[in-house]
Amino acid sequence: MSVRSCCCEARSVWRATCSKARAAQNPVDREGIEHGFRTQRSQGSRHGKHQGDRQGHRLEGYAHFQALLRLPGLAGRTKARATAVAHSSLLSPVLEATFAEQEALSIYRELGDLRGVVGQLNNLGVNYRFVGDYALARTCLEESVTICRQLGDRVAVATALSNLADVRRRQGDFAEARATLDEAHDLFKQAGHRVGQAWSLNHLGDVARAAGDRDAARVHYQRGADLFGAAGDAMGVARSAIDLGLLSCEEGDIAAAHALFGEALDTFERLDQGLGVAIALEAFACAALLDGDRDRALMLAGAAAAVRRAGGAFAPGRPDQGTRVERRIAELWALADPDATALRGAGAALPLERAIALARRDAVRTTGYW
Repeated sequence: MSVRSCCCEARSVWRATCSKARAAQNPVDREGIEHGFRTQRSQGSRHGKHQGDRQGHRLEGYAHFQALLRLPGLAGRTKARATAVAHSSLLSPVLEATFAEQEALSIYRELGDLRGVVGQLNNLGVNYRFVGDYALARTCLEESVTICRQLGDRVAVATALSNLADVRRRQGDFAEARATLDEAHDLFKQAGHRVGQAWSLNHLGDVARAAGDRDAARVHYQRGADLFGAAGDAMGVARSAIDLGLLSCEEGDIAAAHALFGEALDTFERLDQGLGVAIALEAFACAALLDGDRDRALMLAGAAAAVRRAGGAFAPGRPDQGTRVERRIAELWALADPDATALRGAGAALPLERAIALARRDAVRTTGYW
């Protein structure tokens, strides 16, 4: 099915659902909300032929949810409203998403819906982590772990533990992060959840890398990649390739890094994963900077940021991410001279296929590139 037909399907579902709700003056049914959300958001994340395509899909999806929330049937403190608010938050800017998730969380608490509470605690923990409020992030995620244990859901406990471990890593609590991830890995293994096992190994690689143990990081990333492959998770394999490539960057092997980034980018393009494409562009930007090609690095950083913004994803390049390579992206955005600003802007304005060509070094190296 094409992007256009999928979006048309989502619009049809929403229009029919809204019309039914207005006519009956009752809440929008959860199934209609979730189907429309899944269809619209999945297509909004696809990278298309130009970055503006994705932005249009995300904004359209966000507008639909705001319209749903104004319906009389969704005015009360009901599960239907909590569901719509929670889904709307996933298409919102971070600050607005946090307010929406707090509202959904309070409704789920009132209703005694523990699984709803867990979902919003996890989302809030991720948002607080992003803005650097690690104390609040830990509070949310530790409560999520406690509730998941009460529910007896091994996979939910392991997922919450993985999120908590990431916060602990960013705070420099490497021993705690490792112990938390070891428990998550064991729980995923007991549940037969191979993809979860693979991600816990990948996160253990992040901890080892942040602690400066590249050999251990490489072992964890490779074990994770092998498990992703056995589980048929191509996205996981690609993300592992990015991490292994970043390790190669840190070791000065730019050629090996390029090969790994190229493999990952091939997968992200094939699967139409816009966020993955942005991550690959950032990786190529790091490699370009380490290789002494500042102009290309700046353009790729601008292109990657545009892809992220279009898909509603968090911005890259936070200096608290714990490795020298990611901090390179922050360095690129810290450059405020007119040339740097112009190059980032030029990268952001590139059609995506040209940004990808620039990453792969298919572009002719001339002043201004294009």
